Amino acid sequence: MAEYTYLYAVGDAVMCEMIHGAKGSASCSIMKLMPPLGTQLQYRIKFDDEKFERVVVEGQLTKLEVAA
Repeated sequence: MAEYTYLYAVGDAVMCEMIHGAKGSASCSIMKLMPPLGTQLQYRIKFDDEKFERVVVEGQLTKLEVAA
């Protein structure tokens, strides 16, 4: 079985490119690491203002920098 290196961990705050043609990005949290989709690593994420989770590929995410 192949071993994968995920860039993000459960609980990380990230920016996610909006999905389905919407422009911009929004902050969300990593809820679960998912099995890969082909060669792309997947994550289950949740936006603060939504009651449901979404599945996205790693290329849609960017680390959210938290001010010190």
